[in-house]
Amino acid sequence: MMVPEFEETAFALKNGEISQPFATSYGYHIIYRTDSRGLQPLDSLRRNINDMIDRDDRKNIPMRAKVKELRQKYGIASNAKVANSVDAQIKAATAIDSLFLVNLKADKRVIVSAKKPAKPVTVGKVAGMFNKSVST
Repeated sequence: MMVPEFEETAFALKNGEISQPFATSYGYHIIYRTDSRGLQPLDSLRRNINDMIDRDDRKNIPMRAKVKELRQKYGIASNAKVANSVDAQIKAATAIDSLFLVNLKADKRVIVSAKKPAKPVTVGKVAGMFNKSVST
């Protein structure tokens, strides 16, 4: 988006024309219009627009705000030390198979806790959620 003064001057020019000097809130400008292209039809741009939106992290702002709100409301606390330890175990593993998951499922360390309800989540509980997704 441009400031109105700049936009009006730029779009009033024809190809090859130079504007008179003019001021905006950003300073003084002289525009030389070399060429102009019309807009492509929306259908031909839709995929590129959607790709740009998908790559833009701003789409996650509402979700992060909601997660923060819920963490505060329910007193959610994650144990970074345990999470980092499990992450290191997974990275060091030669294979993530049923034996690896059995060992993780036996891990009673608390990875997440909540005040409301007061029910800690252990590494084993999290590992148990992935049991069906790993073929044995």
